[in-house]
Amino acid sequence: MEAKDSISARKAQKADREKLRRDRLNEQFIELGNSLDPDRPKNDKVTILVDTTQMLKDLTAQVDRLKAECSSLTEESRELTQG
Repeated sequence: MEAKDSISARKAQKADREKLRRDRLNEQFIELGNSLDPDRPKNDKVTILVDTTQMLKDLTAQVDRLKAECSSLTEESRELTQG
């Protein structure tokens, strides 16, 4: 009988840990969704992930454009100071 109690207790602990993990994950999704757009009517996980992926792609492209612009301006500045 003791072995059954032990197994039941472990299963209950595992279920509790899994619920805590899911709760933390859901909290993170809510925080991410609110960071993207707090007034968004649809805040399901798929929408949050799609929007986050698009935002990261847009930001990466913007960083690349700014790096290119910085390089171009640095070169132009160098030419003007040498010329």
